[in-house]
Amino acid sequence: MDIKGEKSRRAGILLDISSVCGRAHKGRLGREAEEFADFLAASGQRVWQILPTGPRAKGNSPYSLHSSFAGNTEYIDLDKLCDLGVIEKRELSNCKSDAEGLELAASAIGERDSGYLRFLESENFWLEDFALY
Repeated sequence: MDIKGEKSRRAGILLDISSVCGRAHKGRLGREAEEFADFLAASGQRVWQILPTGPRAKGNSPYSLHSSFAGNTEYIDLDKLCDLGVIEKRELSNCKSDAEGLELAASAIGERDSGYLRFLESENFWLEDFALY
């Protein structure tokens, strides 16, 4: 049976980023996510569908978000930022929490990335209110 468009069919999996197994208590966009994507590709899967990635409201549902524009900082893999040279491992080891590590990374990126300033300007229509919230 010849199905029209059969060559364009794809298979994949629906898995929330937080469900990717890793060293952290929940999945992040780092080494483990890359390994999962490699596993999908090796097994013939072409799609990784994820749930909404915004900052979750009370109840931790991916469908109840504080913002439709902002990303969830829990998905940022600080070790990956070290691998990319954004922050130093020794600096990260001095941080007492992920929040401190994120502040360190934000400072490092803001100091040397002109794209960051362009982002602040172009996304001001939602970013300023979200930061106040």
